[in-house]
Amino acid sequence: MQCRKELNGSRDALKQKTEKINLVKQEIDRSKTMLDRKEEKKREKAYHASLAPGFSDTAEGFDETDHKTEIIDEEELQMIRQLKDLKKEYRENFNAIKDLKSAINFAQNAIDSAKQKMVVDFEQWYLNTFEDPLPLAVSKSTASVSPLKAKQSVSERLLILLAHAFGDQSYSRPRHGRRPSER
Repeated sequence: MQCRKELNGSRDALKQKTEKINLVKQEIDRSKTMLDRKEEKKREKAYHASLAPGFSDTAEGFDETDHKTEIIDEEELQMIRQLKDLKKEYRENFNAIKDLKSAINFAQNAIDSAKQKMVVDFEQWYLNTFEDPLPLAVSKSTASVSPLKAKQSVSERLLILLAHAFGDQSYSRPRHGRRPSER
């Protein structure tokens, strides 16, 4: 029961983290698009400047210095920092999702293992409790009695017994532990 609660809690947390990481990814894409537009404008400006070398639109005439270094303005610097922060947040959330998936797999494996143990324990109890592990089945169409196949599992045998207990007439249980042919 505790594993089931942990599993459900981990799944809820995974869903929240997945939604969060999707929002962060959308924000990264928006920031990257804005930064690309800004760089495109800078390239256009540099291209126009290369057509008229030495002419500066800010100095109203020719500029004597040749600027080959790229200058980043305050807005672009802020965008780059924001993009770095978003990428860091994305990596953290991605690692958290990996950890949650691992926890979910562990909890699911624990639940599956517990279920398997319960089935094995039940089958052992059933075999120890009932002397006749092969109940008889009655076919509706022929009304003949035949033993169940030995390869049937205890679970299948239990289903036959439960069907009989709940009124399904297609199955019959031997009376007093003996087959009708032995009476």
